[in-house]
Amino acid sequence: MPNSDVLAELRDIRKLYGKGKRAVHALRGIDLKIYKGEFLAIMGASGSGKSTCLNIIGCLDTPTSGTYMLGGVEVNRLSKRGLALLRRYYIGFVFQSYNLLERSTALENVELPLIYQGIPFKERRKRAISALEAVGLKGNEHHLPSELSGGQQQRVAIARAIVKRPILLIADEPTGNLDSEMSHEIMRLFSDLNKRDGITIVLVTHERDMAEYAERRIILKDGMIVGEE
Repeated sequence: MPNSDVLAELRDIRKLYGKGKRAVHALRGIDLKIYKGEFLAIMGASGSGKSTCLNIIGCLDTPTSGTYMLGGVEVNRLSKRGLALLRRYYIGFVFQSYNLLERSTALENVELPLIYQGIPFKERRKRAISALEAVGLKGNEHHLPSELSGGQQQRVAIARAIVKRPILLIADEPTGNLDSEMSHEIMRLFSDLNKRDGITIVLVTHERDMAEYAERRIILKDGMIVGEE
């Protein structure tokens, strides 16, 4: 591991949807440690529980039972406001859909999380420009999403995720809308951010060749971890 310190830990995490005979056991006792500075991939077929697991890691959902620790904080004891603050300041998200504001420039899209944090204009503008440069988009600051390719739009989304300097970057099928060549380009960018900047990344994917970019891979099936590479 790049660092032996544990950043996040899931202990006997279970997630149940519904009740009675119609209840769905999405997660069935997940035990997982995520180390500072590592690049972890969570793999599995559709319905394996990987997205549910990622949502809990990213504080977008809470477990039915079990304990989730992130940065020394017992996440499952936090209020909704506490979870929102954790996401706002400490977790970056990249999704399959870029979720960019169509009428805002690349620079304005990247600045958005810093506005929510109350960062002054000059500081957030400086950090947004730096984030765009880090993902290879120097010179594209004032382009609208419609003026960018799919790969460039995903790079803007990645810049938006890293601009707040998160302790954890969550990537949920980030190459799902891209062709093969651009998918590998985006995965090389994630790898560079991990190795160069030490950003801890958790990736969910069902594609083996995308998961190969991670240094550790866990495999989920029927809500349980059935393998690790």
